[in-house]
Amino acid sequence: MQTTKPIQSILDEWLDTIDVADISKVSYRAKVMLWYRWLSRMGYDVRRPERAHVIAWRRDLEASNRSTLTIDGYISAVRIFYRWCVGRHYCVADITEGVRTATKIKGHRKSPLPRDVAARLLDSI
Repeated sequence: MQTTKPIQSILDEWLDTIDVADISKVSYRAKVMLWYRWLSRMGYDVRRPERAHVIAWRRDLEASNRSTLTIDGYISAVRIFYRWCVGRHYCVADITEGVRTATKIKGHRKSPLPRDVAARLLDSI
């Protein structure tokens, strides 16, 4: 970060300026804070993260058997945050640029209903 503002203050400012639902703001905060906790736990300077750190975080998330959609959500929230920080001149460059997200699954993401559940559903109509 190129500012002396506390990261929590920057995060609050970001969340106050984005046009998303309140529930999304709560989710974004949690995801970005997870990123900063990971940086701290790994011993990295939280004010000077690098692109390599984002990639390492993604690999750690993948190794923890999180779903691809969950990983994509984490990376996306951090990406949106850093793009905003670049626009505000809090950062020189977007460290998330070019970092791929998990492969998205195309098609249906839920298993079919079990027979007994489908039968109860049809009987309720």
